[in-house]
Order: sequence, then C-alpha cells, then structure tokens
Amino acid sequence: MRKNAKENVAMAVLIIRKYLLLLFLASMHQRSIGQCPTSLPNMVLRVGERFKFTHPINQNCLWTMMPSNSFYNSMQKVTDPKAGLLPAFAGLLLPDLTGLMIMNATTAPVEGATWSTAGLYVMHDKDANCNSSAKVAVIESGPTCECSASRKGTPTQYSCTLVYADSPGVPMNVQMTWSSANGKNQVADVPLARRIDRFRFRSVAVLPKRIKGKMVDDWIPKTCTVNFMPPPYRRFPSIDRNAPTFTDSCSFNKCN
Repeated sequence: MRKNAKENVAMAVLIIRKYLLLLFLASMHQRSIGQCPTSLPNMVLRVGERFKFTHPINQNCLWTMMPSNSFYNSMQKVTDPKAGLLPAFAGLLLPDLTGLMIMNATTAPVEGATWSTAGLYVMHDKDANCNSSAKVAVIESGPTCECSASRKGTPTQYSCTLVYADSPGVPMNVQMTWSSANGKNQVADVPLARRIDRFRFRSVAVLPKRIKGKMVDDWIPKTCTVNFMPPPYRRFPSIDRNAPTFTDSCSFNKCN
C-alpha cells in the first residue's frame, strides 16, 4: 500500500510539473506576442508610395513621429491608447493590430494635412519596455544626371542630384557612384545633404576634374547610381544601423 501511495504521489507531482511547464510556456508565448520588435527597418520611399511597419499583435504598441516639417524637431503623437489614430494623421497613416501603414508617402503636407509622412518613426510599449525607431526618407525627384558643355560642345562638368525629405536635424546621407561607359572606372562620393526649405534636402555630387590622377575626359561617365547611408548614430542612438534597401540610377546618354 505504501509503495502504491508513493507511486501515486510521484505521478501526481509529475503531472503538476507538466501542467506548470505548460502554463509557463503559454505565458512566454503570450509575452512574446505582446513584445515590440527590437528594431524597425529604415526606409526610402517615393512620393505616393505605401509601406507598413509590422510588429507582433499588440494593442499596447503606440506610435509617435518627428515629421520632416516638424517645428523645433519635436515629436508628434500619432496614436493614443483611447482615441486611436489622431486626426492630424488621418488619411496619411493607418494603425492596426499588426503595425502602422504609411498610406501616402509625402515630402510636405498635402490637401490641408498638418504633417508630412517623411521623418522619424518611434514605436514604444510600456508593458514590453521597448522603444524601436526608424527613419523614412521620401524622394521627391531624382536621381537626375546633368552636364554643362564648353564652347566646343564637350561636357565639362557632370552632376548628379537627388531631392528628398527626411526628419529634421541630421538626414540620412546619399552615396552617389559614378560609372564609366566602358565599365572599367568607378568613383563614389557622399555629398553633404543641404536643406532647401522646411521640408526637403538636396544632395548634389559633382564629378571631379581628376580621378586617380587622370583627367575626367579620359573616361566619360555613363551612369550615376544612388543609395542611402545608415542614419547618423550620434543623433539617433536608438535607431537600427541598417542602411535602407534602395538603389536607383540615372544616365548621361544625353550628354555624350
């Protein structure tokens, strides 16, 4: 009898342990669903495009952003725990249980809107104790390849231009790579982005007259390829250091 009693107790203890383990795994699964991602992708969009930041199903994830036209680099509340999406972002952004949709990428306010959708996005959740952020740059025009001609009609200066909006302060810089027609020569430049108004920046790279000791006339550029660099860490330490997956190019065919 004692032996059977001990076996029954051991069996009961084993069942309880399994039950507690299942409860623990279920709670961990529920917790993982409620956690925000550790990082968000930095993005580059063109005017009018859509994009969605996604996160695990969680009603407690709230969003704020610093639009490209934000005064004094101030953060603007996008969603509220009770009110949901705030009226200032109606028609531009759309939150749901799985993330935040950028409905219309803009460089400046349109149709009476208060804010643009280019800028710095921050997702946070007090329960999960997380704070994830990412930058969204919106291209308005470019890349544009241009050249100026000398009196003899030979191009003397080549330039590559991109106009885009980003969060105020320190924008993501653009790398511009020149490639020759024969494919043997290449040179990259990261020009300083200069603000042209409250909303936009312009990056312009000018091909130097000499490259590696050779005159530019020795090799005529065929294309200019642009891609964005990672956000400056010194200004936004909470942003992931990923470079946006964006590449585009223009041609100098009309110049040569």
